[in-house]
Amino acid sequence: MYAFLLLCLPCLTIYLMLTNRQYQFKSLIPPALTGLIASIAVCVIRGFFITYTHWWTDSFFATLIFIALRDTILPAIIMCALFFLFSKDTWTYKAASVTPLMGFFLSVYIPYLILSGSNMERHTAFMLFVKPVLIAAYLLALTVLVRHAVKSFTADNKRNGILYTAACIAVMFIPALTETLWYLHVIAILWISLAVLFTAGAIALHLFHTPKVTETERIPVFMTMDN
Repeated sequence: MYAFLLLCLPCLTIYLMLTNRQYQFKSLIPPALTGLIASIAVCVIRGFFITYTHWWTDSFFATLIFIALRDTILPAIIMCALFFLFSKDTWTYKAASVTPLMGFFLSVYIPYLILSGSNMERHTAFMLFVKPVLIAAYLLALTVLVRHAVKSFTADNKRNGILYTAACIAVMFIPALTETLWYLHVIAILWISLAVLFTAGAIALHLFHTPKVTETERIPVFMTMDN
């Protein structure tokens, strides 16, 4: 029953790593391991040392902000900021590393959030199937937008860089918006349509903005002082 929930994100992440046209699979292993270890650590800390319980309400904005911060915004900002800070590699490699970094982090983190929730919610079709698809779509869109944002800023094109950054922020809210509509029992056609459009848009964005140039094998200088 939990197979799709547990396999959706890791399978997508491995596929994206294998089909990456900029760097070979082994070049992306360091950020993948970083995301995996970080997610395990976060889940262990949440499970054994944090007893905070969120009280759900019927407030649309409170629910939206809570889900967005918990599921997408804080994980992306904290993980990417720390990785970009400590990795001494090129910005091109850092942008490409967002896929394995966030992919493997979310592969553990999202199932943990769902399976540690209430029995009523974690056994629903939304949590078992729709939410993993939404997070997968979010990963696809985020990696493309971050890559273009980094490319724009490194080319000193601040206008496009700001636009892509704003798009990243907007994308972070869409899975939370969909879940909020579902949680508050808004008309099903609304959140179903939003989920379908977001997923289709993320796939299209990935297909049309995949790098076309294949670089030669390169082992990244990860977390070292060399360049």
